[in-house]
Amino acid sequence: MPKRKGENNTTFPEQPKRLALHNTTTHSKRIEIYYPPAKAGKPTFDACSDDLERLNYQGAINCASLGIMDLFDSMMALLDLRALTYGKTMQIDKGLLDAQQMIRYAPTMAAGYLRAGNLYTLNSKYQEAMQIYKQGLQAIPEHLSHERVTLQKGYDTAKARQERRIDYISKLPFDIACHVIDYLPMYSLLQALGVSKEWRDRLTSYTKVWKHTQLSRSSATDTLKSEINNIECISQYIEKLELNNLNNEDCENIIMMMMKGNYENIKTLKFTLCHLDNYGRCLIALWQFKNLQVLHFSMDRTSPLVPLGVILSTCQNLTALRCIQYYSTPTAQELGSFPTEPILSLVDLEISFKSMPAPLLDQLLQCCPRLRQLSIRNCVPQAARVVRKRCPDLRALGLNTMVSVLPEQEDQVLRPTKESPTGIRYLAIYLAGNEDLDEHLRFLVDNANVLETLSLICPRSAIINGAAVYWESLLTPVTFYNLRTLSTFFTDDYNRDVIPNLLRHCPNLEELSFSECTCIGADVFAAIQGLYKLDKLVMENITLVDEDGMTLMFQTFADRQQSRFHEGVV
Repeated sequence: MPKRKGENNTTFPEQPKRLALHNTTTHSKRIEIYYPPAKAGKPTFDACSDDLERLNYQGAINCASLGIMDLFDSMMALLDLRALTYGKTMQIDKGLLDAQQMIRYAPTMAAGYLRAGNLYTLNSKYQEAMQIYKQGLQAIPEHLSHERVTLQKGYDTAKARQERRIDYISKLPFDIACHVIDYLPMYSLLQALGVSKEWRDRLTSYTKVWKHTQLSRSSATDTLKSEINNIECISQYIEKLELNNLNNEDCENIIMMMMKGNYENIKTLKFTLCHLDNYGRCLIALWQFKNLQVLHFSMDRTSPLVPLGVILSTCQNLTALRCIQYYSTPTAQELGSFPTEPILSLVDLEISFKSMPAPLLDQLLQCCPRLRQLSIRNCVPQAARVVRKRCPDLRALGLNTMVSVLPEQEDQVLRPTKESPTGIRYLAIYLAGNEDLDEHLRFLVDNANVLETLSLICPRSAIINGAAVYWESLLTPVTFYNLRTLSTFFTDDYNRDVIPNLLRHCPNLEELSFSECTCIGADVFAAIQGLYKLDKLVMENITLVDEDGMTLMFQTFADRQQSRFHEGVV
């Protein structure tokens, strides 16, 4: 049959268990519909269809309108019933979602406000219950007096229970209250500042809890706003401020608070997975932090590049700087002008970009002549030469990875004494390819006498022809007498010659770790047997091991331990 002019044959998005386009042929005439009814609405639908086929258009409209009102009332009743049931089973959060949905569908009806207020009261959150009842009183028209009276009763009940609550913070002795405060999460403490003047006075007098302050987007939006507003009254006590997972609006609000508040004692500021559209106000706030020593930027992938040059010019007293932006390759214009005078206080630097051009790295390191710890991820092959030229006082270095220094070792790394020998003690190298193999491994040879901890990652892409011969020629004249800890990741290509050869040159090794290795063969286990001072051996996520070699190694360890026991050496 030919189509009639204007007939629509469009397919709409698929609906569950229904056809997107359905033609009803109950009677002789065809009625075209796009969403067939469920069983509950079928009688009303059939009645409307009859009126439509009889050309009684007004009757069809009236019938459909009544049916819609009936369905709306049924939906509201079912939401209310489900919210009540959630409350009975103490699933308060789910019940509140239904109550909020009722308010959204019918903002001038009391049912949603009453249900939400009842759930808040059930959960002992009387302040929130009072707020929702008050919101309902403002939304319900004056002529609905019965509903307004019910809302007012709910408000009065919540208020009376709120006033009967014991104020532990105010009633307890100060030292016991402080002990309770120590167990509260930071977002609760920041919200508590806004409860009353008495609470604020008592909380602000306990300055210890505010030294390390955190703000996170994990909490609700309205809660985060109140936390930001309350932070100003404890600004003078903050020494370390961490901002986690905040959007641009949150960061801008906090930065504005920083510009107005008293943050003279802040020493550490960290941005983690935050977003900023512009760093202008942030730089102004940083300029006011005269005692700032540690600054971390780990921004999300949509944020513009952090202007490192301008930051170094602004923060002259920094001792540690981190900038993590894996998805960006910096340009000279984006980094800004580097300071003409060196930053002599900066001893710890970590940078991670998609790629860091050698000329920009040279400009950056030229500003930091006294670095003791440096980590550069995704660096170009020429980076090793730049580091060797610009950083003669390094004690810890990570190339294409992050160097890990234990907290108890930080003092000797970042603040070495005059008697301490020069050279790199903690070295982490990721051999990304054969272009940087020679330059990177020169750090091993140059610092063999002082190296204490080595992390060596050798993926398949780093393997070159004759690698074993090259390593043997490199290590033959070298012995790592001070090396105590070695962790390594390697492919099977390095299994037979390179790693065993390296282990033979570490006679005083105490800790050895293999991670994510494709295979540990008999040659490696044989070399481990020669480590007489080995105290800890870790093997995790290893694809394949030589069982005979591993058994022989453990048997050797057992015999050695038994021999020591007989000799009286534990």
